[in-house]
Amino acid sequence: MVSDINGLAAEYWFAGRWDDLEAECRSRLQRVPDDADTMSVLAEICQSTGRRPEAIRLLRKLADGVRDARYPARLSWLLQEAGDLDGGIAEFRRALHIDPSCSLVRPHADALFDVRDRIDDALARQLSSQAPPGSFMLIHPAGAGFWSDVHHVLGHALAARVDRRRPFVHWGETSLYAADPTHNAWTDFFEPLDGSTPEEVEAAAARCAWPEIWSGGSPFLDVATRRKATGPVSAADLVARTEPLVVGTHHTGVHLIRHLLPVDDPLAHADTGTILGALAPCLLRPRPHLRDRAEAFVAENFGGAPFIAAHLRGTDKRAEQGDSNLDAVNRAIERTVDKLLAQRLGIRLLLLTDDRHVEARCRERYGDCVVTSAALRSEGYQGLHLRSGLPPRQLGEEVVVDVLAALAADCFVGNCFSNVACIVRALKHWPEGKLTLLGSTDVVFNYAASVLRPQA
Repeated sequence: MVSDINGLAAEYWFAGRWDDLEAECRSRLQRVPDDADTMSVLAEICQSTGRRPEAIRLLRKLADGVRDARYPARLSWLLQEAGDLDGGIAEFRRALHIDPSCSLVRPHADALFDVRDRIDDALARQLSSQAPPGSFMLIHPAGAGFWSDVHHVLGHALAARVDRRRPFVHWGETSLYAADPTHNAWTDFFEPLDGSTPEEVEAAAARCAWPEIWSGGSPFLDVATRRKATGPVSAADLVARTEPLVVGTHHTGVHLIRHLLPVDDPLAHADTGTILGALAPCLLRPRPHLRDRAEAFVAENFGGAPFIAAHLRGTDKRAEQGDSNLDAVNRAIERTVDKLLAQRLGIRLLLLTDDRHVEARCRERYGDCVVTSAALRSEGYQGLHLRSGLPPRQLGEEVVVDVLAALAADCFVGNCFSNVACIVRALKHWPEGKLTLLGSTDVVFNYAASVLRPQA
């Protein structure tokens, strides 16, 4: 009876019936408190519905009580999201000791060990050197989706804060949102991070830059070639350098850089979510024309009435999460929206999605209460930002306006494996119960660093 929980889990999980599955798990654990399969399923439900501490407690009990590499391996991932890097490494080591071939560990362990090495190297540099006064950090795009590149900016801006460098963002030839590679597309969407000028950054490069390939000549040119030549330089590798200019091109998030904050920094003991909530509203200041567009859209469609916003992904997220897993998250989001709509009759739903099929399904499900912007949408497995022939600036402006509109909602529901949902979380202090992010992996609570070491 209890042993069939995995079959039941598959049936309920992929239908988005996570609440029903949780009730069944808790009922079974009352009858058989130590059933490992049921406890493991319940841990995944807790993790996927934003209750990581309970998921960690359940997995720790399993890892300590059952000799199975899957449990410490999964525990490691949750500890990493919680910001416990050393705890995550310890659990990976335990899993490897039990089963060196465990697929939940290999090849991820090497990347996690590399993160620890990069942090230790940066901490060691902080003991012996520091950035000179008035130095700069140039932040080029990582070349990913819009809000992924914004999170990349926030990670590097935090690294600049560690060293008291002046951050300068330049979205040029490697940005998917720059129509003209000679123009800084960042300023199409946001105000500059500070008052630095391109001429000041170029003057710093003329004196000396790190990585060395950025020294001499304009650091705004030949970006793709130089980026390839340096290898994956993490923002952690830029900390405590003595050069007047350091250049960041490889995606690094706040989750990693928070380990390098000086002990006297007000954010030194804060978790990643708190740091993002402090940085994002201050650093990400949308251009007035985008704020005006969002305000006009909200006024036209909702007036002064409260509304619900939901973000459901499709296209390239299907390749990243897998069709069945993404469908499970989307259906769980829909069930959450169902409850919110039932609680407040007549309230309208702002739907954010990149996928025509998702939009069609939601319109069929919710009818006339669905509101969408006129943003471009697609189908298949390729993201809009990767398709050729689409207007880069328009794509960027649309995702900014959609997020700004969602921030005006009374409630928000989304996929925590999406940078869109995660930036909605970071840009507003949501009252208890007003924000629901679902999914087993949070895209910003991870240590994104390559196994490869950068060249000196």
